[in-house]
This record gives sequence, C-alpha cells and structure tokens, in this order.
Amino acid sequence: MHPETPGPSESAWLLAGGLALFYAGNAMIVAGTARSWRPVWPWPLVLVPVVLALGAAPLPTSLLHTAAFAVVTIVAAVHGTVVGRRPEAELSAD
Repeated sequence: MHPETPGPSESAWLLAGGLALFYAGNAMIVAGTARSWRPVWPWPLVLVPVVLALGAAPLPTSLLHTAAFAVVTIVAAVHGTVVGRRPEAELSAD
C-alpha cells in the first residue's frame, strides 16, 4: 500500500464497496416494493459488479476512479428515471 505502487487505492476500494452496497440495498428495496426480483434485473443489480470492477481497475489516480464512479451513478440515475416514466402497458410487455 505504497503511493508509488500502481493499482487501485484504498479510497477507490472504499468507494466501490460503498456504491456496491448502495446498489444492492437499492435492489432489495425495489424487489420488496414490487414483491418480485424481476424488476431489479438488470437495473440496479448489474451495477454491483460494475462498480467493484471499477474499484479494481488500475487507474493512475483516485480522481479517475471518482470520475468513473460518478459516470456510472449518473447513467444509473438517468436509466432509472427513464424506466420509471414508462407507462404500465410498456412495462408489462417486457
């Protein structure tokens, strides 16, 4: 765990773990509300391995890790908003 060694920093792992737990908890809430696991796949459950993989990526600075996590979170929020606004008829066709 030296600053001159390449690889993900402790802060990147901490942020990845926190985001993975957040998305897993989000999936449990969505599944509990719908009383089914179907609505949580692929979103938001697929984001758990994505953020863990980003945490393991050997990016040169922790700023790049933070930017990558921010992009994933923004894409997830936009996708969730778009899916949440679809009419019920479209949701039942999936």
